[in-house]
This record gives sequence, structure tokens and C-alpha cells, in this order.
Amino acid sequence: MPVTAVTPVTAATDALPARERAVLAALAAGRATLVGGRILVDGLPLADQFVVDRLRAAGLLDLARRVA
Repeated sequence: MPVTAVTPVTAATDALPARERAVLAALAAGRATLVGGRILVDGLPLADQFVVDRLRAAGLLDLARRVA
């Protein structure tokens, strides 16, 4: 599913590790999709299976809305 809403870069996103910022950038660019609670980037599964949980815990990813 394409992501349509993206959180602006803030102090909260600046404090994230580079991997989480890269995933958010891929979601914002439409290169990533959420499928069954996993993220696919360019059609390939993201190797870090816990990034979805970390982004959700940070309040940056809402699976109902895709990106908070």
C-alpha cells in the first residue's frame, strides 16, 4: 500500500538512527510499502524486522494510517 502522509522532519526524527530515517524517507518517496506488518522497499523485504515496531513506538508509524 502506498503511503500518502508523512511526518515532517522534526527534532524527534532527527534523533532517530540513520536506518529509521532511511525507512521513513523510502515510505515518503513511495518506494516502500507495508504488507502484513512488514516493510518492503523496492519490492524487497526490509532486513530489519523490528524497524516497524521501533517506528510505531516512536509515534512515527501508525499501521492504520501508515505514517503518523
